[in-house]
Amino acid sequence: MNVNDRVRVRLTPHGLTILAEYYDHIRDQLPASMRGLLKPTGADADGLHTFLLWELLAIFGASSGHGFPDVFEDGALHLVPWNAPTPAGTTVRDTTTGATATYVAHASHVAGRGPAQPAALLHVDGHHFTVDAEHFARHFVAVVP
Repeated sequence: MNVNDRVRVRLTPHGLTILAEYYDHIRDQLPASMRGLLKPTGADADGLHTFLLWELLAIFGASSGHGFPDVFEDGALHLVPWNAPTPAGTTVRDTTTGATATYVAHASHVAGRGPAQPAALLHVDGHHFTVDAEHFARHFVAVVP
């Protein structure tokens, strides 16, 4: 297990409150022109939220423990393989910057004169760009509207 692995959790009402407060706090620290770029994670069709493990600990760690209200239903964390496929058209968020993009497809990226490397093709504001596949797997999570 790695702190950059993705985990899925079903949040309790208290957990949803903690998540909303976290995003409000982060958004308040951004310049007004950037506040719209920060998109909170939402539940998927199964009712689960996806986070990187370190992100989950940063958001919920201080609100978890003996004597605290539960933030996850049944206390369950569902691990997601780091190389699990992302469906085309999924809106993704970079957990290091908060920026969002649309996942287009698996691609190849050539840096300099080196060999082609696996990559993710993303789309933002009318532009396509590639991100190293491992970086994508470790730092991007799906955003559910």
